[in-house]
Amino acid sequence: MTPTRSSPFPSSWLGAALLAVILILWSLLGPVASAQGSNERIIVSGASGALGTLVVDGLLATGVDPRNLILVSRSTEDLAHYAALGAVTRFGDFTQPESLPAAYEGGDRLLLISMSAGLDDRHLLHGNAVSAAAQVGVKHIVYTSTVDADNMDPAAASADMHRRTEQIIRDSGLQWTMLRNHMYADGLVRQAARMVADGRVVVQPNECRPPTSPARIVQPPPLRY
Repeated sequence: MTPTRSSPFPSSWLGAALLAVILILWSLLGPVASAQGSNERIIVSGASGALGTLVVDGLLATGVDPRNLILVSRSTEDLAHYAALGAVTRFGDFTQPESLPAAYEGGDRLLLISMSAGLDDRHLLHGNAVSAAAQVGVKHIVYTSTVDADNMDPAAASADMHRRTEQIIRDSGLQWTMLRNHMYADGLVRQAARMVADGRVVVQPNECRPPTSPARIVQPPPLRY
């Protein structure tokens, strides 16, 4: 018989929880979150971003001790409310690799949130984070990849970046979890806003209708092992 464990989110919790990340993170990090007196520490890189905030709020909602969180961002001032709860907040920038070892020092597990589109060398910048994590003794990296990471089409630039990053993580020798998430439905709202502003919709010939993942959920289902 498959044992069932109830969701750690209270039924009344209406905060932001990332469907594709929080449930998997809880499955991965649940023992850390629930263990009394555990010294395991979780690093969230990019903690002040939209996705990072969802993750941090979700971890706190599960009962993770704020003192066991190391929150890294280029904008540490945006993390002041977490610092007030007892979380450690540190500056870290992928483009300044010298800042990363100190930012990750003392952490056991790293959530590496992939950079947004716009830079061709994102996999190398992600590699800076992986190298720093290995240098300071991080044991496990959780990476937000994409469901299409194995797409070898030269036109699939994002897939190529994620695939290269995944390989860097595998080659690091650290334990890893690749979260191959689909496109977040929230992004479609921004696209729709641009279409309204432009007064037109541009679609590639024979373009498929991609499935999406909601970034927010009200009450997650029970987790099963």
